[in-house]
Order: sequence, then C-alpha cells, then structure tokens
Amino acid sequence: MYPLEAIILRKVRIDERKVVLTCFSSEYGKIDVFHRETPSVTRLDTLSYFTGQIRTKEHNTLTNIYKMKCFLPAGDYNLYDLAGWSVAVLYTLLPHGLPYPKLFQILKSITINHDICHHDILLFLIQTCRDFGIVQCDMNHYATLLQNDEGQKQARSDIEWWISAYRAS
Repeated sequence: MYPLEAIILRKVRIDERKVVLTCFSSEYGKIDVFHRETPSVTRLDTLSYFTGQIRTKEHNTLTNIYKMKCFLPAGDYNLYDLAGWSVAVLYTLLPHGLPYPKLFQILKSITINHDICHHDILLFLIQTCRDFGIVQCDMNHYATLLQNDEGQKQARSDIEWWISAYRAS
C-alpha cells in the first residue's frame, strides 16, 4: 500500500460504481486512480482533497480514504465555477507523472480555504502559466489588474487565450 494525498482534477464514471479519478498529488503529480464508490464512502468529486492509500503505483486502485474535504465556497456559484475552470486549466497543463510539490501545496490551500476569492485563483493561474513557460508577463501588472471585476474578466480572458495558444502549439 502506498499513501496518497491528492486533489481531484477530473472524474469519469466507468459504470454505476466504478470511477476513474484524475488526481494531482505532491508526490506522484497527475495520475489516474481507479475507485469503487460504495454507499458507506462519501463520494469524491472534482475539487475534493483527500488522503488515502493506493494498492500499487502501477495499478493505482484507491483502497482507503482517511480524510476528505470538498471545495465549498460558501454558496458563491461564480467562485465555484472559476475554481472548476482553473482545475480544467491545470488538467490541460500538467503532464502525467511529474510531481510539482509547490504547485500542489498552493492548490491544496485554495481547495480547503473557504475564504478564497476570485483574485487569489486568477493570480494562482497566471503564476502557474508563467512558471510553466506558457507566457512571460508582469505579475505586478496582473496583481493590480485583479483588483476589480473588469480586471478579473480581462485576466481570465488572457489566461484562456494563453491556454488555447498553448494547446495549438
């Protein structure tokens, strides 16, 4: 058995009980984990943070879940939507099997912090795009831009453009 601390980036249902969870962990990076849902186990969904065990590193079958926390931004649907979109961006950017411990810790704090705001998530994505070499940008400019709603819309538009250009290359 191998310990796993992860955040779910994507969930694909195989059948009524079986799912494939694409998880991001500090130690293994982005990996696919097989999981059998049962009525006695709380369901894991996108943006859930959990610790547990996998049987082997090769088969990645989740056997035990010790603690779990879901991303619930206090009823703010727009924030939940933005966080879900940011996870989709990360799913696109992260290669399978390469760990990014610092990135995991930041995403973990965003996922379990109920006082998070749009500014924090967008700044995190801009920094991630910069760290991955997708764009060269002035972080001070974006920190200032993100202070109001119009600036946040512009930043999200910029990120979408960067990601689409990255996918096309």
